[in-house]
Amino acid sequence: MSGKFVCPKCGSDNIQRCSVIYQNGTISHSYTSRSGDYSVDTSGVESSALARSVAPPAKEEASWGKMIIAGFFAVTSFFDGVYWLGIILALATVYFFQSSSEANEYNEKKMAARI
Repeated sequence: MSGKFVCPKCGSDNIQRCSVIYQNGTISHSYTSRSGDYSVDTSGVESSALARSVAPPAKEEASWGKMIIAGFFAVTSFFDGVYWLGIILALATVYFFQSSSEANEYNEKKMAARI
């Protein structure tokens, strides 16, 4: 074993970073088929089972836009005197803020862990 790093299970020094395995095992492709006046564009991504097993985690979606819209309508509902709707929309605004903050925190942790 001549390498600095070795596999803790088998002791092999033939190791690679997960990002390298993912990039080497993932292929993007696009095709254009033409027949007369018609053409069809297709594209996709193919990956090996090993590349899929070390794929980066999916990002969680933040709801900042929903929060802004709910907040706007909450404020306008209060000004229009529809207090019950304003309260419901204010609660929705708080919910969207909390879920967006949690999504951003999750994404930051996952990206920091991959470096």
